[in-house]
Amino acid sequence: MENENMHRDWISIFNRLLKKPKSSLKEISRILGRSQKFLSILSTGGASTAYASYADSLRESVERILSTLIMYSEDTESHPGIFFILCNYKDAHKCDFHPVIKVFLEGTKSVYLLKIIEKVCSNAHMVRLKKEEEIVLLSELVKCSASADHLIGESAIRSIFGLYKRERGDAVFLAELTKTFQMRYLDLFVSKIFPEIIGNEDTQFVISMIQVLSEIKEIPILIIAHSASRECLLSCPPGLLDRMWARLENEKLPQEYLSGMKMAAKVPELFNINQFLRLLVKYTGMSVLYDQGDVLIQYINTVLISPVSVIIKEKKCINGIIEQTEKTIGNCGGTPISGVCLNTDIMVEFLEKLYRHSDGTRIEYCRILFYTGLESQKAYVLLLLKNKNIRVKWNALRTLTAYALDASEIEIVLDVLKTTENEKMKLWCLKILECNHRKVDASAVVVKDTQYKSEIEEILKRINN
Repeated sequence: MENENMHRDWISIFNRLLKKPKSSLKEISRILGRSQKFLSILSTGGASTAYASYADSLRESVERILSTLIMYSEDTESHPGIFFILCNYKDAHKCDFHPVIKVFLEGTKSVYLLKIIEKVCSNAHMVRLKKEEEIVLLSELVKCSASADHLIGESAIRSIFGLYKRERGDAVFLAELTKTFQMRYLDLFVSKIFPEIIGNEDTQFVISMIQVLSEIKEIPILIIAHSASRECLLSCPPGLLDRMWARLENEKLPQEYLSGMKMAAKVPELFNINQFLRLLVKYTGMSVLYDQGDVLIQYINTVLISPVSVIIKEKKCINGIIEQTEKTIGNCGGTPISGVCLNTDIMVEFLEKLYRHSDGTRIEYCRILFYTGLESQKAYVLLLLKNKNIRVKWNALRTLTAYALDASEIEIVLDVLKTTENEKMKLWCLKILECNHRKVDASAVVVKDTQYKSEIEEILKRINN
């Protein structure tokens, strides 16, 4: 209720406080701290003409408050108020923040002032800085990054990071940013700074950085390295790759393990399919099983665009005769630089884990088989057509397009086509029939007016011609 009254009387309250601003800085900051949601709402504008006019008056008031606080920014009691407006009021950039930067450069180092500098550095539209001004600011921020106060040190590093992003490709900012690395800010570097550097710097610098970091046991190098591009990973020296693979083989923490697997999935030339599958089977944490399925699909998709291939050899019973079948995934339509024969036993072991666990992992199971089409799994895919989950069923149907079906298996698909009310499932049933050169009575297929209608009608025409 107190806040409601305060916001209703906002203009009169601040008119009173701004008559003697220097003695009111603490009270102004206190009110702004309790009004952050109100400031955010003001940024969105009004719904009616009458309200819009009143809102404009409130916005003018906020901008006057901010200008006044900036004018008195040498007093640390103004800093929280500036920060609250900066965080919640989208038009804060209309004010000139150069006086605040000047106060910072002259030696004032409050936590809120560093947070303001962080916001200013992170938003190029907030303050237009000349290169020489950025260099001076950078120098002062580097000093602050070593502060015993964790909050000041972190804001200083975030500010340097903001300047680095403004000046991409500038060696000075990159050098100073990397020098500020400290273990106490490891989370910040791992989650934001290292990925940004990896995404923007040249391959040799990134490899050198990863190499140095990989030698520090406490650093989660797999999380960092998985941000690297495929081209960068392919250029890594063998010793570095061996070190990262050794980390991955012994990793117990889910996030780091999955990051390492995503990294390996980018370069099947370096980590072959059987090595990859062994690590999927070896890791026993069921909480990441869905993600494991997803990362195997990423691996397979990379194989499809890379100069490697996976050879799948299986025994198949055709008309009572056991025959050896062989198919190849990958190759890019050319001659592969290497081909690896899939260890189907390990693949089946992993697929069984997916099949047994949940509907989500059963969908991943289907997606993997859509690419690999392991003959030993066909019967299990057909069983999934009885699953209650509609997404499991249509994923199973999609997967069956990768298989040649016999007459009895075709009948199962026809039965689904006749009984389902789901148009997407009808579409996949028809695609299976088309793949197996089987005709169907078009008059028996009721086609509803959905996004799939035209495609269903086209397939019906094709398979019956």
